[in-house]
Amino acid sequence: HLHLLFCSIVPRPVASSRMSLNSVLAKKVKRILAFGDSLTKGYTSKQLPPTNQKEEEEILLDPRKDHPYSGELHTLLKVHGPCEIQTEGVNGETTTAMIKRLAGLLSVAKKKKKKYSMVIVMGGTNDMGSEDAGVIVRNLNNLYQQVLDHGASLVILTVPQALIGVDWYLERRSVVTTAIKDFAKANGHILVDIEKAIPYVVRGEYWCDNLHFSAAGYDLIG
Repeated sequence: HLHLLFCSIVPRPVASSRMSLNSVLAKKVKRILAFGDSLTKGYTSKQLPPTNQKEEEEILLDPRKDHPYSGELHTLLKVHGPCEIQTEGVNGETTTAMIKRLAGLLSVAKKKKKKYSMVIVMGGTNDMGSEDAGVIVRNLNNLYQQVLDHGASLVILTVPQALIGVDWYLERRSVVTTAIKDFAKANGHILVDIEKAIPYVVRGEYWCDNLHFSAAGYDLIG
């Protein structure tokens, strides 16, 4: 969980210090940017066809709506002090497009003197079918470096699993995932291994289709 990771990086105050956990967290996570594609936006499609009348009725009563992980994350973090999470996810966006968009968001924040203290980055899913692993990794590294140049703490999420079993796709995602983990480990950044934490299960509680999480899945990420 992102919330647990944020709490784990807070240093323990010495006995003589009056600094509370709340004050430390409030200082560290004052402004957070959640950046990525539809998986950051919280897209919850209803692409899997219903298997019975009850499921069909549930789909009719509960139309698709966004449910970003940042909602649950904010709920958990705000008890430690004031924090603001800005969710910037775009459906279908590739890492190439993300580079320009992130640069714009960081530039605006800087000009307004409202720089982010932490940025959460998840991307690469929409590149898997069209780009080589090397291109995806270079683009992700570009995004990571933009965050660091902004002066913010970087939180990296791996590329989640999907119901795509072809060898070339699995190999490509494996190469990208390894590169993401290596970058985080080598530079001491927070890593959230979504692939390991929420493995894909057909009609599982945490998935709503072949690619996207359910509301429960997004909440689990938070």
